[in-house]
Amino acid sequence: MTTLRITSIVLVAALISSCSTGDNAADVLPSSPETSSSPSIDPSPSTSVPVAQQGLDLDPVPFFFTPVDATSQNLPDWMSRLSTIQMTADGAAYNAEVGILATVFVLYTPIEGEPLSIFQVDYMPEEVYAGFQNMDGPQEVGNQVLSVDGNVMGVFGPQGDLFEPGSVDQDTINEIIGFAYNPQSYQPTIN
Repeated sequence: MTTLRITSIVLVAALISSCSTGDNAADVLPSSPETSSSPSIDPSPSTSVPVAQQGLDLDPVPFFFTPVDATSQNLPDWMSRLSTIQMTADGAAYNAEVGILATVFVLYTPIEGEPLSIFQVDYMPEEVYAGFQNMDGPQEVGNQVLSVDGNVMGVFGPQGDLFEPGSVDQDTINEIIGFAYNPQSYQPTIN
C-alpha cells in the first residue's frame, strides 16, 4: 500500500510539473472555468444566473464543483482561481487496472506563483471503494463525499498547510477544502 501512495504522490508531482512546464501536453488536459467547453462560472458576486450547471467542471468525473456562499447564494470569488488537470496516460492505465473510473486534480492559482494541486477527486464503483478502505496503509482514494447510482466520489485533500498559516492563500485553501468535503458542493453533470 505504501508503494501505491508513493506512486500516487509521484503521479501528482509529475502532473503538476507537466502543467507548469508544458511537457507531455498530449497526456495532460488542463481546463479552467475560462477555457472549459462546458458551462462555466461568472465569479462576480453579482451573478444572477441560477447555480445549476455552473462551477468547475470535474470532467471526467461526472460532477461540477459548485460551492455556494451561504450568505450571498453565489459562487465564491475564488472560483476563478481554480482549474483542473486530468490524469496522464500512465495514471489512467493504473486507474483502469484497480477499477477507478475517473480521477481529476483541482488546481489553485495563488496570488504569486504557479498553480498547484490542492485536492483530487476519484470516482469508482462502491465495491472498489470498499476494497481500498479494507486495505492496510494510508488512504489511497480519499474520503467518501457522495454515493450515487452504485458509485462513490472520494476527495483527497492536503495533509497540511501549503502556504504560510494565516496568509490569504492558505485561508482561501482552507475555505476551498471545507467546501470540497461537503456533498452539497457538487452537482451531477447534466447530459
